[in-house]
Amino acid sequence: MLPSPLALQVIILAPQLISLSSSPSPDLSLSATVHNPSSSPVTVLRWNTPLDPRAGVLGVFEIHDERENQTVPIDTIKFNRKLPPSDEDLVEIAPESSVKVDVQLPPVKLQAGREYSLKAKGRWHGIWEGGKADVDGVMLDSLEGVERGEFESNVARVRVE
Repeated sequence: MLPSPLALQVIILAPQLISLSSSPSPDLSLSATVHNPSSSPVTVLRWNTPLDPRAGVLGVFEIHDERENQTVPIDTIKFNRKLPPSDEDLVEIAPESSVKVDVQLPPVKLQAGREYSLKAKGRWHGIWEGGKADVDGVMLDSLEGVERGEFESNVARVRVE
């Protein structure tokens, strides 16, 4: 049985401390892990998820200024995607395993002496039970057997000096 899309866990880790000595708009790198807790492999359409190679500029991640209780704006872009998805757009996650990616966010204006929270939030556009080899062209054309749902990661905290 296919796990609920909500069963896939998204975990992000960010540096706990950032120094502004080199730049007032530092690059922020983080790692994102998607964990499949089920006993079956799943195949994920990576579009607009932490697994997307362009996730840092697609609005998948949010930065929140804890002192001001405001969201920090991140420059984002939108992509038109060619349908059906290609094999490269799919990521297989083995049973009870994880896939980890490193994500580079665009430069953002952060202030020294503040703490910020980061999280990933969005929608799974496609999850299929089984490995990549099980997701054939017909399934991709029609999105047959696909599950969809929301995701939200844990909150990672970053302090800026």
